[in-house]
Amino acid sequence: TTPVFEVVAERVEFIRNIDYERGKQVIADLKQRGKRNSVTDLEIITQILEVGELGHDSE
Repeated sequence: TTPVFEVVAERVEFIRNIDYERGKQVIADLKQRGKRNSVTDLEIITQILEVGELGHDSE
C-alpha cells in the first residue's frame, strides 16, 4: 500500500474508535457547570479529539 493510503486508513480507523459517549458526557458536564456558554462547540470537539488522540497513541 502507498503511504498516503496508510495515513488515510489510520485516520479512518481513529474516527471509528472515537468515544462519542465520552464526548456527550463532556458536553453534559460543561452544561452542568455552566461553562458551555463560554466554550464553543469547536473547542469542545477539539478537546474530545485531543483526548482521543492521546488514548489512540498509547495503544
